[in-house]
Parts: sequence; structure tokens; C-alpha cells
Amino acid sequence: MADIEADVIIVGSGISGALLAAKLSYAGVKVAILEAGPKVDRGQAMQRFWDAPIRVLECPYPPSPQANHPISNDPDYWYRQIGPNKFKSTYLKVVGGTTWHWLGTCLRFVPNDFRLSTVYGRGVDWPVTYDDLEPFYSHAEDEVGVSGDSNETLGSPRSTGYPMPAIPQTFMDQAYARALVGTQFEVRATPQARNSAARDERPACCGSASCIPICPVQAKYDATTAAADLARLGLRGPALDDALRTQACRQLHLTSLIEQLPDPQNRVTLDPTDLDIYGVPLPRLAYSLGTYVEAGLAAARDAHAEIFGRLDATEIQHRDVAEGAGHIIGTARMGSDPTSSVVDRDLRSHDHPNLFILGSAVFPTSATANPTLTIAALSLRAADQVKATLTH
Repeated sequence: MADIEADVIIVGSGISGALLAAKLSYAGVKVAILEAGPKVDRGQAMQRFWDAPIRVLECPYPPSPQANHPISNDPDYWYRQIGPNKFKSTYLKVVGGTTWHWLGTCLRFVPNDFRLSTVYGRGVDWPVTYDDLEPFYSHAEDEVGVSGDSNETLGSPRSTGYPMPAIPQTFMDQAYARALVGTQFEVRATPQARNSAARDERPACCGSASCIPICPVQAKYDATTAAADLARLGLRGPALDDALRTQACRQLHLTSLIEQLPDPQNRVTLDPTDLDIYGVPLPRLAYSLGTYVEAGLAAARDAHAEIFGRLDATEIQHRDVAEGAGHIIGTARMGSDPTSSVVDRDLRSHDHPNLFILGSAVFPTSATANPTLTIAALSLRAADQVKATLTH
């Protein structure tokens, strides 16, 4: 292998690494990206998805000994769990990272998400404010390609509109919204990193409803549970097709995101005995939902019951156990105090001035919005700091 010379080495090719690499490269910085996982062939991944008997998140991207990662239907496959609860969120180790199987929701955090301690007396405040990040949110929406209604701020003030108009509501969306008129609930569409029109050499969303785990057309819900149940009933061929068609048009999947507060007892350490093929200890997870989350889950269940009542829904099934949202946050907190944080407000390591850590690992708190757009905004902001470091 030939020697590679670079000004900046980026470990990982997910959204943080990709955006950082692009911004630095455009500025003339020589960049090298190190990625443990393989490149993904979209056609082969789609075939694995269609062939899978039960379509979990990772079925298009099977783990390998050289690039192992957790799988959602077996929480103990990769993580070494010591409880008391199972941590069920997963990630991918491939070129492009977990953006391959994310939903594409691109919500901004709201201003008070950055001031949790000051406003609510819980958790900690961030070392940056919403106003610090706002221009980078706009930049991230343009870089990623977000479709949304620019008249809907959803609690987050905007200086720019979305790059693309919102994806049109489905018939189910419209019926759902009408049923909740006059209640405490308001139905709003979330901005999505899916094309509502052709853009950046990618087509518009074709509505195949397989964003998780793979978009078939690179535009970037889920019937896997129903399909598995039907398979257990022994349905095959035309009978299976008819049953799937009947269930798919009558099914609504309602979920709630519950904010989890930072807890020092929830931690990742190195397993003392289990190693990967390179001799690196596997991640050992101590994880508890805690009473704050349990209360949130109870409130969400009550809200779901009210909503289903308004919809005159039948055959309602509630999950008794909380599932992971795929939002893995924390362990390398950003902050101004080196004794209680790993990186500063610019994501620079307190201990190593030429080391920056990007991604949701640096979030001091989780908020309730999906984290990806905030990851992207922080990464674009950090790119300016990396460039400034190279010129001194």
C-alpha cells in the first residue's frame, strides 16, 4: 500500500466525517478518511433487504468480523450489556455510516434545548446557543438537501427557507390530521432529508416507504412486524400478497421520542474479557431508563390512547418495552470545564489541541428532536475551527 500524506485525518465516513471532508477539501486542505467498513452496493443491499425473512434495520448491511456492528433484533450480539435495561439503538460500520438506514428526519433543536439547566433545572446547559448554531443549521439543510415547509418553524427560528418544498401529505396523513382537530394535538410535518423534487443528481422520493433501512432510489414506514406475523400464519403467494395489501392500507404506527437526561451511571466501558478479531475490547454498556424516562413513556402511552380513540382505531397493540430510536448520544461531552467535559465549544479536545471529536457523542443532553441535523451543523461549525488551526 502506498503512503498517504494528508493535512487532516478523519476517522469515520458518516455524516460528520463526510461534511468535514467536503468543506476542508473545497478549501484546498488535503484530507484522508479512514473507514473500517466496506462500500455498499445499493443494488446488492436492496436484494438482501427483499430476500430477508424478517426485515430488521441491518439486513441490507450484514456485519462482518472485520467491521462488526450491533444488530437491532439481538441487543447482545455486539454490545456487552450489564443492565439493568437493554440498550437497543444500533449503528452501521460502512462507508457512509448510519446515514444508510436513518429515516431522514431533519429537525432543528429548539432554543431551550441548549439551556436545559437554566430553564428547567435539569441536566446541563450547552456551551453553545441556538443562535450560535442557526447559520450552520441553514448550511446543513442545504448541504444535506432538506424538504420542508418554510412557514413552519416548529419552535426553531429560521433565517432561511428550506432548499425544497415539503413532501406532500399522504391520504393517511390528511385523515390523521382531520381526526385530531379540536384536541390538544396538532399534526405537523417534519422536515425530511428526502427529495421532494429532483436535486443534486438524485430523484424525488418515490414513496416506497422503505427509508428505514434503505432507500431504493437514493432519494432517501415499516411493515416488518405484520409480515413476520403473516409468515407465521403460513400465508404464501397470492394469499400473502392480499393479506399484506389489506394490512398495509389499514395500519398506523405511532411512536414518541422521550428525552433521556444525562446520567453518570449510564456509561460505556471496555469489556474485560471479550475482544474483536483485532484484539480490541468490545463495548460494555451499563444502561438504565430511569424514572424521568419511565414517566415520559407513561405520558406518551396515555397520549397514544387518546389519539387512537379519536381515530376509532381497532386492534391496538402497545409495546411493553421501550425500543431504541437509533440516536446514540453522549460519552464525549462538550463543555468549558475540562474536568467535566472532553471537548470545548469548538469540539476541540481539551487534552490534544490537534484533535477534534465530531458527532452526537459530544451532546451534553439529548433533546427530543432527531440529532442528525444538529450533528451536521456542529460539524460544519467545527470545520471552520479546523481550518483556522491549520493556518497557525
